[in-house]
Amino acid sequence: FKIYLSMLLEPSEDMAMQPAIHLLYRNDREEHDRLAIAWARMYAAAPGATHLFVRRIDVVGEGTGKEMVVAASTLGGNTVQVRTPTAATWKQVVDQVWSEHGFAA
Repeated sequence: FKIYLSMLLEPSEDMAMQPAIHLLYRNDREEHDRLAIAWARMYAAAPGATHLFVRRIDVVGEGTGKEMVVAASTLGGNTVQVRTPTAATWKQVVDQVWSEHGFAA
């Protein structure tokens, strides 16, 4: 148990599965944590049958005007991009895809 806890609390560059994420963690912890929270919010509330595959999330804007730009593809191969509040849940992102692009994710 202690080794797993240690890996979570002090990630090792030598063991990083995603080196780019580790570099962000090491060089800009605030941005890393903000993106981690955004991903956790989206996937923690994800309904099981949405079939929307997130390809990239960028946080844009400054201060209270920050938004997420979510680029995703659907099971059918359609690609979409939506701008959504940084606090949006996965269901809100899927609903936005439906309303803006006219197809279910």
